[in-house]
Amino acid sequence: MARYERLLEPLQIGPVTVKNRLESGPSLIPLANIDGSVSTELIDYYKVKARGGAGIVTVGETAIDADHAPTHPCMLYLDNDNKISGLSRLTNAIHRYGALASIEMCHGGGQTLPGLIGGKDPIAPSVMHSALHESIAGRPIDVRPMDAEMIEQVIENFASAALRAQRAGFDLIMLHGGHGWLLAQFVSPLINKRTDEYGGSLENRARFPLRVLERIREVCGPGLAIEYRFSGDELIAGGLTADEALAFARLIEDKVDCLHTSCGTFADLGLLPHMHPAYYLPRGKNLHLSSRLKEMVSKPVTVIGAIMDLDMAEEILARGQADMVGMTRALLADPDLPVKTVAGRGDEVIPCIRCNECLAKGSRFLAVRCSTNPRTGVETEMAMVQPPRAQEGGSGRRRSRRHGGGHHRGGAGPRGSALRETWLAGRELVRRVPSFVQGRDEAVPGVSGAHSVRSPHRSAAWCGRRLRDRARGAPRSLGHRGGSRAGAARHPRLG
Repeated sequence: MARYERLLEPLQIGPVTVKNRLESGPSLIPLANIDGSVSTELIDYYKVKARGGAGIVTVGETAIDADHAPTHPCMLYLDNDNKISGLSRLTNAIHRYGALASIEMCHGGGQTLPGLIGGKDPIAPSVMHSALHESIAGRPIDVRPMDAEMIEQVIENFASAALRAQRAGFDLIMLHGGHGWLLAQFVSPLINKRTDEYGGSLENRARFPLRVLERIREVCGPGLAIEYRFSGDELIAGGLTADEALAFARLIEDKVDCLHTSCGTFADLGLLPHMHPAYYLPRGKNLHLSSRLKEMVSKPVTVIGAIMDLDMAEEILARGQADMVGMTRALLADPDLPVKTVAGRGDEVIPCIRCNECLAKGSRFLAVRCSTNPRTGVETEMAMVQPPRAQEGGSGRRRSRRHGGGHHRGGAGPRGSALRETWLAGRELVRRVPSFVQGRDEAVPGVSGAHSVRSPHRSAAWCGRRLRDRARGAPRSLGHRGGSRAGAARHPRLG
């Protein structure tokens, strides 16, 4: 464990203590029920991330209300108290493995579709165009500038949503103030053209998010940790620059417990590969932003952006470039990456190849999937395709306990067909993993050396063997149910 001394060190974030410095970051995964309530599939998706060893598990993109906030179908809502019970089931599943539960609270503002908000016009600080949603709609979308009454209502909706999250058992909330969502629309000079107290200078443009933070603290008190996610540079002409983003962080620092830096905005679709760094971009793309932020603020700083393994995470922390490391796609490809790596089984990690298929699915309003892990997004269904436990019959041959006789070889009947399809899916990975990921990644600015990608063919082949063994009823290893207690005992800061 000394190898990951900094990564496994606890971190104090406001009123809560995180067991290690690895955060499972938020992402777009349309797995909620159509009414915005928690589904079993959603619980199982996040549960495996907690079981895999992340210190914080962040539930992604959750709408604060049903009026104007939603950005895609089958996303979670925090719009009324009826959602609290289901959300408490979700936090219980995360807490079971010693992780803290966080939820990303989001308002799309001018970046949504009228069909998602009852046919109403989207709202924003000023008239704007959503490149992302207009490309989906295939036509221009009218956006309504917010008046004073609407601003007050949205502030109250943020506070009410935060209180529901707190009552459901979330330890933290993450306010999504980046990537061009509503909070970012107020701060960005590219979007905000207001001439009242909410427009003009940076102090005026920051007034709306500041009032949201103040109201949440009034309603929820000091016991709820607040993490604020923002774009450290919008990377677009006329948008929020890196220097202005740092000044904004200083303005909100005393209102939050943690600052989370990303980059980019949906105002330009060409920035999508930068917000979620594709395979041809360097790893650790936002480290220059987090390094500068660390020098200017006293609150913990989280960095995210193509950090794909624990070796790189440890080096980032050791160099003082961040206090917390966020990993999203790497843990989507293999939620067990932390426990496998710390246990010395890094060669078993299923690699993320940064193809962004997971995000492409979500952008088309489809359930999340992964190119290298066929289990991702179907954790509930995969739990159902396990063979019944076998008993030794009088003749010494395996007998099915469910049916009291016969032999289970995974080949007969619909259950056997499902098992075989699962096995074949794993084998298919060996053929499908592109050859461009077999080499080494680019050098990362600010991080010594290059961080290599383990052979995806080896990991994919291992995945196929694992699925085959599961179909045959072989015992599970560390990081899966049946092995999690052993992992917790051996590595308490992961378990």
